[in-house]
Amino acid sequence: MDTPHCALCLCLLFHAVATDPAPVDLTASVGETIVFPIEIPEKTNFDVISWISESRQRTVAMILPGQPLNVLLSELSGRLTTPDQGYSLQFSNLTMSDGGLYIARMTTASDITQLKQYWLHVYDIVVSAKRWVNGSCRLQLNCTVGAGRTDRVTFSWTHAGKAGASPVQGSTLQLFLEPADENLSYTCTAETSHNHSSKSTIVLHYEFCSERAEAASHAAPGACPAWIMKAAIALAVIASLLPMRAPLRCNTRD
Repeated sequence: MDTPHCALCLCLLFHAVATDPAPVDLTASVGETIVFPIEIPEKTNFDVISWISESRQRTVAMILPGQPLNVLLSELSGRLTTPDQGYSLQFSNLTMSDGGLYIARMTTASDITQLKQYWLHVYDIVVSAKRWVNGSCRLQLNCTVGAGRTDRVTFSWTHAGKAGASPVQGSTLQLFLEPADENLSYTCTAETSHNHSSKSTIVLHYEFCSERAEAASHAAPGACPAWIMKAAIALAVIASLLPMRAPLRCNTRD
């Protein structure tokens, strides 16, 4: 390849990189609503604006001039809208599978332009709980992120009632609670490593102890579970009502 052609290729390469916007990180929790904002100058002539989901590997919505948003996936129907009749995309009732890279692309008669890219990180708090009859409770809480670049998100836990308390780094928090801890709360913060956008959720932990309580199934450490005691009593009553029989003997030949 001669030098002029090389120079032309390099020029095109740098032009493509320059016109491709860097992704913007957005963080939200399950059930929330988020907006992917884009701005298009007035009197801009375009054929279509497409919103593409990389994790789903397809176009999820399209906007034609003078027409309402056309949602192309039935699973997203009613959850994707355009606020204020504009071109931005609003995503409501988020789920873990909604995370990933979203690209806004404008197609004109002569060109295709990428307007914006967004990394959406949707996280949730998953709780496993075990309660004993004395009211104590063991909890394990996990902040987890759904589809997308999970390596771009870090988690920390902070005691909501202690000012200046050092955060616990990591996505998992383990607690042993007593009834006196009824008002104890911690905050899970999800932060992206790229632009340090963050989102926090406060959890009143003892509520999970009450919701997941199975006092009849879980005994205090070292005690006999209640359901075993009930079963033993029932068997003893049944046995007392059965008639006594002579023991069976096997006949043997001489």
